[in-house]
Amino acid sequence: MLNITNVNAKVYKLEALHDSARSFYGKAHVVETPGSVSLYSYDTLIAVINGGGINHMLNKGGFLSLTGAWDASQTTARHLNEFLLQHGGNKLGANARSRKKVKEAAANGEIEMI
Repeated sequence: MLNITNVNAKVYKLEALHDSARSFYGKAHVVETPGSVSLYSYDTLIAVINGGGINHMLNKGGFLSLTGAWDASQTTARHLNEFLLQHGGNKLGANARSRKKVKEAAANGEIEMI
């Protein structure tokens, strides 16, 4: 079970707004704090967006950090894609081409691997 101790955090289930699934059945959660928004899939931290205004939007100056678990499974990749689309970003896949793009983006300083 997800255990968040920050009293200023708002925790909610990730909704499937851009995915073909009706729901993610409580397997993905979003944690919002005043300075960031984070995605947890199966209680594992996957991604963090820092900055980007009040809604933490990537297309408004937000900066994306990914953990090594970002492509752990197809389901986690779907959670991440939904999270990115809801925050002004683009989809990533969990295939070799996507892994290469993420590595290149990290090398260029466009994203951070945490």
